[in-house]
Amino acid sequence: MSLDGTEGGRQLWYGRRANDLANQVTLTWQKAKQPLPAFELADLSDRPWNLASLKGKVTFINFWASWCGPCREELPHLQKLIDHYKDRSDAQFITLNMDENPGLIQPFLKEHELSIVVIPASNYVTETLKVHGIPQNWIVDEHAVVRLKSVGYGPAEQWVTGMENAIDEVKPAANGSQP
Repeated sequence: MSLDGTEGGRQLWYGRRANDLANQVTLTWQKAKQPLPAFELADLSDRPWNLASLKGKVTFINFWASWCGPCREELPHLQKLIDHYKDRSDAQFITLNMDENPGLIQPFLKEHELSIVVIPASNYVTETLKVHGIPQNWIVDEHAVVRLKSVGYGPAEQWVTGMENAIDEVKPAANGSQP
């Protein structure tokens, strides 16, 4: 019996705390001024990504894995956020996937009808960035400097608004300021 991502599975995993945890507001942002370490990675379409790919735009980076329950809840909202910004040239969205088996990613995306940019990056994420708690979202300015970080997933209504506000908060800093 599989309970992946179901309410029953969440209840079994968290027990009596499940409802309390679901009602907690967990979306908080930590300010940062951290240059993103160099990387050379390719997304699932074999498009190369590096620091130069991020410069000139505010970049929203989402860290996730197919086995992560909160990530599974967050990704459809990330898709809505990406769709909301699709006609804007001042922001871009990438996801760094932490699955050790990259072969799991494409079937997961298809099953959940997600059309997001996915960069398999398990080693870069854990070894270089030292990210271990997911889901996690970073907002990076046009100079490839991480400006905001958030860990966890909050209620859906607050998540989308919180992400839009964070992107807007970084954009003025990105327009003309130096890192």
